[in-house]
Amino acid sequence: MSEPAKTLRRTALLSFPGRSLKESLIDEIAAGGFTDVGAGLAVEPVIENHGFSLAQGAELATMCQRRGQGLVAFTGYQIYFPERIALEEPLRLMVTSDGHPY
Repeated sequence: MSEPAKTLRRTALLSFPGRSLKESLIDEIAAGGFTDVGAGLAVEPVIENHGFSLAQGAELATMCQRRGQGLVAFTGYQIYFPERIALEEPLRLMVTSDGHPY
């Protein structure tokens, strides 16, 4: 059995919604050959003025969908809230090759 053909996707990462949540920028990204837009989304702000709220993420998703682009959402959940994961869902912890849980 042959393996399916693999495709390369290109993602443009947006960080600052005040500067990048614009139809014209998403048009420019699509015209530049990018297949996806990536953005950090958070329910609770982690870094002031950095990353998208859920409402902004929904708006961005709509913009991407209109242009046939995908949206890669980075939540930072395991990075910024490890204690919550450990307490609420210990089976979701990442364990590195040296056995250290994160």
